[in-house]
Amino acid sequence: MTDAFVSYSRKDKAFTRKLVSGLQQSGKSIWIDWENIPLTADWMKEIEAGIEAADNFIFIITPDSVKSEVCLREIQYADKHNKRFVPILHKELEDTEQNRNLHPSISSHNWIFFRDEDPFEEAERSLISILETDLDYVKAHTRLLTRAVEWDNKGRDNSFLLRGNELQEALVTIERGATREPEITRLQEEYISSSQAAERLRRTIRILMGVVTIAFVSAVVAAGVAIWQFTEAERQREIVQELSLAANSRVALLNDNRDLAISLIMNLFEEEVGNAEVRIESEFALANAAYSPGTTLVYDGHRESLDGYLAEILAADPEATAEIAVSAVAVSPDGQLVLSGDTAGQLQLWERETGTLIRTFEETEMGRINNIVFAPDPGQNIAVSVSVDGIARVWDTETGQELRRFEQHGDNIQAVTFSTDGQWVVTGGDDLRVYVWDVNTAELVNAFVTVNGPVVDLDYHPHANIVLIMALNTPPTLWNVDTNGSRAFSSYLPSLDNLRDGAAVFNSDGTRVLSSSAVEMRYWNLETGELIFEMTGHGSNINDIAIGPNDEFAISSAWRENSIRMWDMRTGVELALFNGHDGVMERVDITPSGLYALSASADKTLRVWELTNGALIRIYDDGPTDDIFDVDYHPSGESVVTVGVDPIIYHIDLTTGEILDRLEGEFTERVWTVQFDPSGEHVFAGGNEGFVVMWNIETGAVRRFTGHEDDVTTLDISPDGSLLLTGSNDRTVRLWDIATGDPIGEPFTFGDSLRSVVFSPDAMADMFVVGAGSQILLYDRAEGTLIREFVGHTNRVNTLAFNTDATRLASGGGDGSVRIWNVNTGDSIHVMRGHQSQVRSVQFGQNDRRILSSSADTTLRLWDVRTGLEVRRFEGHADWVNQAVLSPDGRRAVSGAWDETLRTWFIHDVRSLAGWTRENRYVRDLTCEESRIYLLQNAAACEAP
Repeated sequence: MTDAFVSYSRKDKAFTRKLVSGLQQSGKSIWIDWENIPLTADWMKEIEAGIEAADNFIFIITPDSVKSEVCLREIQYADKHNKRFVPILHKELEDTEQNRNLHPSISSHNWIFFRDEDPFEEAERSLISILETDLDYVKAHTRLLTRAVEWDNKGRDNSFLLRGNELQEALVTIERGATREPEITRLQEEYISSSQAAERLRRTIRILMGVVTIAFVSAVVAAGVAIWQFTEAERQREIVQELSLAANSRVALLNDNRDLAISLIMNLFEEEVGNAEVRIESEFALANAAYSPGTTLVYDGHRESLDGYLAEILAADPEATAEIAVSAVAVSPDGQLVLSGDTAGQLQLWERETGTLIRTFEETEMGRINNIVFAPDPGQNIAVSVSVDGIARVWDTETGQELRRFEQHGDNIQAVTFSTDGQWVVTGGDDLRVYVWDVNTAELVNAFVTVNGPVVDLDYHPHANIVLIMALNTPPTLWNVDTNGSRAFSSYLPSLDNLRDGAAVFNSDGTRVLSSSAVEMRYWNLETGELIFEMTGHGSNINDIAIGPNDEFAISSAWRENSIRMWDMRTGVELALFNGHDGVMERVDITPSGLYALSASADKTLRVWELTNGALIRIYDDGPTDDIFDVDYHPSGESVVTVGVDPIIYHIDLTTGEILDRLEGEFTERVWTVQFDPSGEHVFAGGNEGFVVMWNIETGAVRRFTGHEDDVTTLDISPDGSLLLTGSNDRTVRLWDIATGDPIGEPFTFGDSLRSVVFSPDAMADMFVVGAGSQILLYDRAEGTLIREFVGHTNRVNTLAFNTDATRLASGGGDGSVRIWNVNTGDSIHVMRGHQSQVRSVQFGQNDRRILSSSADTTLRLWDVRTGLEVRRFEGHADWVNQAVLSPDGRRAVSGAWDETLRTWFIHDVRSLAGWTRENRYVRDLTCEESRIYLLQNAAACEAP
């Protein structure tokens, strides 16, 4: 086996030799064909064998390699066997036709740039790093593929099947392949299934041979095996189909095709699945697709007006062309309404949350609607549209009636914005003029002239009478309406030779400006005119941008990309790409909450995009003003308490977000740990001062438990509410009588500070477990004696949790692992690796079938207890997630983090998740071609396109 197969064009041999030489000097084994051999069957078999035996498939992208028939055949064979693709761009492709002809396995992966202008050594280090990523799994994938191909080539002879340890190792590879690349191939799955079937058959025959005569066994086995083989083949076919759909859904998601990802996996849930078992791989794929930011609704109400408009034009002149698009969109200030306009001149008002069409505005002859804006005060109930006929119209959004119009431009108007107080409207167009006029009277207030080109975008300063003007061939310009003076806040002149459109917007406080320049965006300091950073990634002219609330992110659309991009406004890094539209992008907008974006497109539709993890229910703005260390649910599930750097205990209503109460003054420094007692009447908290506070949330009474000499970092209350267990940085664990406040017995002393202490869940709390350093120690509570130690963590144990009958223990530590232990024997059952940093909390849920964990890697994850596989991942926090706790009914979770936020999340079981997906995600029908590609059962009945 080799580390990589290199596919290249002979015309690029000089670069390829340099690349291969560098890889070989780094210790990599490379399969490459240096000879220009004719395409013969024997030669192609050698090529195929080289691809099969390679862990990675490197493709050198140049105009010549893209046109090469040999390279295409190599790519197709590597794709067939799910090889890990590593595309290298050496020479830019010459035209769009070459880009279009790129095989999807090449175009859908991130490229490493090895162009002449790129630093070769740096690119080489990146390539080697990729080749060494997940090396054990990739090599196991290659070994398994080689054996499977050999079995297939030998007519699927049973003598080539796996047995014993080899089969067990292969099953581990299949299991790991559920969440890794390269994906497991169908051939590998069939090979494993056949090996398992043969192993079961051998085992069955051995048993039967021991209890019945040879003759009888022969007869029974002959008949039984035939029946078994039929039912087993059908079962294996169903398993392979399910795994295939799950794998292809994950691939589609990795390629940013969320529509396809959801539609593929939802094929498993077309009907209620009842009690049928759903594989972990399918649940993982469903959760990833359903919770991933993406389309929630598609509004297609403009389709009828646009189709009618096109039909009228073609009836008059069959050779005519017409621009067909939803060309404008705006969200109301309260986020409840969406107003859209199209190139046929029709305006429609929608209910944002449901996508219900409220009304179509009165017909006019205005032609293409270029832009729309709501008045900033929802009480005004007005909006302004601008269009190609050079008229700005004021609309009553309650009735859909035109109230008045402004006709000063006389030429195409592209840009419009409201003043902050909602009294003035500013418009700009192809006549090189910008006008300020009164929305109530349509009278002219002020006018000024742009310098070099048509006005394509305008924005009003949030706190001053200053207008930001974006015009072609002109730097972004500030115009002071009061003084009638202008200032280009940068000496930078964008390269706008091919710019069809552009955009510029203020940030929330007016201290920054984000502007587009061809395929790039630039973020500016308004006061100094200095460039903060550039944002690159688009491949065609950017035509609209919007900044979200609190300036945390921005979205942008580009003319020819049929997608929108989301950017981190702190770093300028691209966060997400949203694909789904089938036509040119026109406009985008963001809801005031920042949770959703709207887009308008030439595919005749509007889309609503959820920008956050779909599992996220709410972010609570009130409450802690600093990092959160611990959270606990009230037994009713209706509220939580939180503690952190802010030395206050907050009691928060989860439905309203209201602070029900707070305890101040008891602590002067950090509070590390908090918990309700089983009755929900008392809250216990420990912090830096070395004592524990018991707070009665009904009466406000407070009592202290004193005795520790350093921070109280962890505590737990017995199931009957009578006992308190505390752990401290003074390296002791203490047991307390809650009724009297007195300590029970002598403290337990350890060699390291304590991070987690937990009672067993039985009524008497017969045992408790302690996390001290990297040790996990189980004690008999009544005797105070050590029962056993659980050995495995290589770093500090941060968190511990029992399941409901105390037969299993979960732990999480600084080594990034979540572990499940047999309480009765001390044996390790599973080690779950996936978190990229230390694990901060663990908890059993869903009838002990799942474990919820949180980590310093900013994620929450849900794990399957039976298999140890990751089932869900919840992303959204910007810093360490210190605690994640399940609601009493297990259907929700609350998390607290160092990003100073408290968040609630859905924790669906797989069946309720499928129902939630139908209600909250856009699930389109698969095309006939897609049904055939993915071998769905309905493919045969599907009509050809």
